[in-house]
Amino acid sequence: MLYVNSDGTKATIHFIWGKKKNPVPRGLDVTVKLPGRRGRDVMIHCDHQAYRSLSQAKKRGIILVEGIVALLNELLSP
Repeated sequence: MLYVNSDGTKATIHFIWGKKKNPVPRGLDVTVKLPGRRGRDVMIHCDHQAYRSLSQAKKRGIILVEGIVALLNELLSP
């Protein structure tokens, strides 16, 4: 799932699936690409939790992306 933050930062949320017939992910891999950071622009966060639904996993992924972007913007701002 592609997500674009309000500041233009792009992220990809990959769902980690468990058993074949279970439609609910068992975890997330979040990759954030920071604009203007060539060669150092990818940050990865793995989140392994039990979700009740795909919708809940999507919401959690977006929360993680927004938190990671906010933290990195604070750390990398001049």
